Amino acid sequence: MPARPGPGEGRSGRIDPYRDTALNEQDAGAALAELPRPEALAESPGQRDAVRDLGRMLADRAATSGSWLLFVGD
Repeated sequence: MPARPGPGEGRSGRIDPYRDTALNEQDAGAALAELPRPEALAESPGQRDAVRDLGRMLADRAATSGSWLLFVGD
């Protein structure tokens, strides 16, 4: 998906596909605000669905104090 930010760009740019990445509720809220860009650039219904699913997970974490979202790398 061409909409992925570069490494270190924004909160979602911190997600490393090769290493584990954890986002706390503040990170999740910031990453949630970045989702309109990848959703607008999604090239297929499956990609748009994946962005929306991620948005739901981020919103749940952002609304829950002390919570974390863990991405497990390759």
